[in-house]
Amino acid sequence: MRRTMPTRRRSGFDRIVCRSLLLGLTLLPLACTPPELRPEASGSNADVAESTAEAPTATAADPVEATADARSDSGAETPASSPMAQAPADGGAPIAVRIGLPFQPDVQFAPIYAAQASGAFAPAEGIQLEPSFEYGDENDFLRLLAAGKMDAVVASGEQVILARAGGIPVTYVATWYQRFPVVVFGLGPAVTRVEDLVGSTVGVPMQAGASWIGWQALLARNGIPLVAIDTEVVGFDQLSAVRSGRVGAAVGYAANEPVQLRAEGREPWVIEIADRFNLVSNGLVVAESALTERPEVVQALVDGVLAGLADTLDDPDRAFEIALQSVPAADDDAVRPIQRQVLEASLPFWTPAAGKPLGGIDEAAWTDSVAFLRQIGLIDRSLAAEDLYDDRFIPRSGR
Repeated sequence: MRRTMPTRRRSGFDRIVCRSLLLGLTLLPLACTPPELRPEASGSNADVAESTAEAPTATAADPVEATADARSDSGAETPASSPMAQAPADGGAPIAVRIGLPFQPDVQFAPIYAAQASGAFAPAEGIQLEPSFEYGDENDFLRLLAAGKMDAVVASGEQVILARAGGIPVTYVATWYQRFPVVVFGLGPAVTRVEDLVGSTVGVPMQAGASWIGWQALLARNGIPLVAIDTEVVGFDQLSAVRSGRVGAAVGYAANEPVQLRAEGREPWVIEIADRFNLVSNGLVVAESALTERPEVVQALVDGVLAGLADTLDDPDRAFEIALQSVPAADDDAVRPIQRQVLEASLPFWTPAAGKPLGGIDEAAWTDSVAFLRQIGLIDRSLAAEDLYDDRFIPRSGR
C-alpha cells in the first residue's frame, strides 16, 4: 500500500460490487471481492475507534513517487502512455482515449455506453474521440491518470479529495451523481429520524469506503456520536442481515438493496444520506496537466459524457437496451427486470436540480466534504475546494 493514498478506502469498489451482485454473478457474491477487502464475519463499535485511529491518512508526498510505478492491483501491465497526449486535435483522425470505469461492466454505466452508441464522442464537427473502456479499481486508475497512462476516470469525489491530499495531481471536471447514493434501509415500522436508530444495530459492509464515510457523515450532521449506535460489519450481505433480523438496519445503495427488497414484494424504509449531507460523489476526472495541455480534448470528453447522460435521462428504456450489449449478464430473464429497476432507481441521483446544468459542480458540497474528511482524520490538512475541480467545461444553462 502506498502511503500517498489509502487504497483500502475503495469507494468505487464499495459502490459497484454491491450493485453488480444483482447480476448473474450473484451466485458468487464474494468471489469478486479481493481477499484483503473481505470483511470479517462480524464487528462492533469496539473496533470503530481502533479502525479510525489506524486508518491510513492521505498526506502530501512526492508526486513522482505516487505515479512513477503506477499499476493495477490485478498485476496487469501498466498501460503505455496515453495516446491523447500525442495526438493532434485538429479535427483530423479520431483521438484514442482510455476511460477507466470502476470494477466491471454495469447497467449503471448506461450513459457512457449510450454516448458511444450515439456517436457523442465523435461529432460531425469538432474533435472526434475514439474511447476504449477499462474496468478496475478507481484508486489505481487515479494514479495511472496522473502518470499519463489513462485519459479520464469515473471516480468518486471523496477519492479525488484523498488523492489530492496525497499529492496525486488529478481534477474533477463534471458531476455524474448529483446526489450521494448511499442510504440506510430496513424493514418493519418506518424510521424517518436518524436518532430513532439509537438502541438498534446497523450493518455496514466494511469500516471503509463511501458507505462507511456516508454513515459517519449522517451521524455527524445529526449530532449523534459514532459510538451511540452499534454497528456490525456484515460484508456485502446486508440484505440477509436485515431480512433475518440480525441487524435492525443496514447501510447500502439506493439502487441496490431497496430495489431488491421491493422486487420481493417488501416495503423497506429508506433514509437517503444526501437529504442530510450531500457528499460529493461520482464524476469525470482528468489529469491536472490535461487542463492546460489539452483542454479541447477534456471539453470533448465532458461533452460526450454529458450527452450520454442526457440521452439516458430522456430515454432510459433505450439506454438500458444499449447497456445490455455491454453487460450481457443483465440480459438474462431472471435478472433483466430488476436490472431495469436498478437503472430507474439511479436516475434521480443523476438528475440536476431544476435550472441547474447537467454535470454542474456544487462548490458547497465540495467544501463540506473536504471539511468532513479532515474532521474524521482521512486527510491531515486543509484543501481549497476550488482547487479540486474545474467547472469551465460544464454548460451554463440548465436542462
